[in-house]
Amino acid sequence: MKIMENLGLVSIIMPVYNAEKYVKDAIESVLAQTYPYFELIVVNDGSTDRSDEVIRSFKDKRIVYIKHEKNLGVAEARNTALRIAKGKWGAVIDADDVWLKERLEKLIPIIAKNENFFVGDDHIICFDSPMGLKRWESQLRLFHNKIFLIQK
Repeated sequence: MKIMENLGLVSIIMPVYNAEKYVKDAIESVLAQTYPYFELIVVNDGSTDRSDEVIRSFKDKRIVYIKHEKNLGVAEARNTALRIAKGKWGAVIDADDVWLKERLEKLIPIIAKNENFFVGDDHIICFDSPMGLKRWESQLRLFHNKIFLIQK
């Protein structure tokens, strides 16, 4: 664990706007990370639904919660979080996303080897249905198939 700790703190930024249906899963996926050295900065950007109640239900010292009184937009919500971020590294998660539990553990060592890199990873696109989320496609695969193959 000491080796991981030496890789540095990750500031995870989560803007939230009217995401009561998903934000619990998003926060839980961050808290379940196997790389434990992070702060989760949640910025409620003036939500009018129950997002505030859902976010406040978490009692984890790694969560920093900020609430905008009115909606200022996702860019300003992220900027608000960036102004207080303390981490060596930054990561962004939207309130309707979930991470695999080993995401940071796999990505942080890659970037720590050479700080001149920007690390990106794939997203699995899902659709909501009456029976829960349904997996559709990998974002990288869609991007590659739709953009690069067309240009050949």
